[in-house]
Amino acid sequence: MELYFNELSLDCSIPVEFACIASLNEVYIRSKKEGFSVCRLSVDDRIPLFDYLTSNSEFSNLRTIKNFIYAFFTSPCEISSSDFQENQFLGSDWNYQGRICGGLAWAYIHGTLALSIASQPWLVPEVTICRNSEEALVHHVSQSTHFDNHHHWLESHKEISLVICPLEENEKRIRVRDDHGRDILLDLAKKVRRNPYVVGIVNSLPFNPTCRTFIRKVKPNGIVELVLTWTDTGIGLAVQTTGRDLRETQEIAIILEEEFGYR
Repeated sequence: MELYFNELSLDCSIPVEFACIASLNEVYIRSKKEGFSVCRLSVDDRIPLFDYLTSNSEFSNLRTIKNFIYAFFTSPCEISSSDFQENQFLGSDWNYQGRICGGLAWAYIHGTLALSIASQPWLVPEVTICRNSEEALVHHVSQSTHFDNHHHWLESHKEISLVICPLEENEKRIRVRDDHGRDILLDLAKKVRRNPYVVGIVNSLPFNPTCRTFIRKVKPNGIVELVLTWTDTGIGLAVQTTGRDLRETQEIAIILEEEFGYR
């Protein structure tokens, strides 16, 4: 993922303060943890931003600041855009309170975060811009704490990387109650544990004769409940997967359904 710099937050009329540099560095560190690679800005804004961030002659570590600028900011904005995204940008009028905006528009088009210098009115986690007179909400950061406001939204946009279970197939435990349909459940359990994202079979489920979906429930702790809808009593299994959160477990549930959910 990439951030987009909001050039409207750049005020070159006054020298930059150390607190601004410190805040920007905190955002940089947090952005790396959240999976962002760089912050993009237009070619025209690169030199003004560089001059602004090095404008205070009282700073003794200008070399460090310059290295930071080169590490974090890159141009141009459109290099990672598709033709469709470029057409969206060029074919619309984008503005913030009557001022033409570039970085905020690119952030909206790419469905990512805009980055601003920490000053008024940019000390907020969301910014509303206009696109052809219609409002558009842009997710936005100017302080590292703003990432907390976007936690759930960011998680929903991150690429899912599933973890493979390190256990061999015969090392994955199967626990099935001695109940009606046990032989059928054991047969399915032995097949399910071959899946690389399955850790083991926790237990068989209570009967769910009215359930009409193979995936009955998906839990954030990696548990996927499977119901054999082709059986009269709706027997089923609670499967422990390597899912570390709800999104990962949901992804694994889809895989299990594709492999075992149809008769």
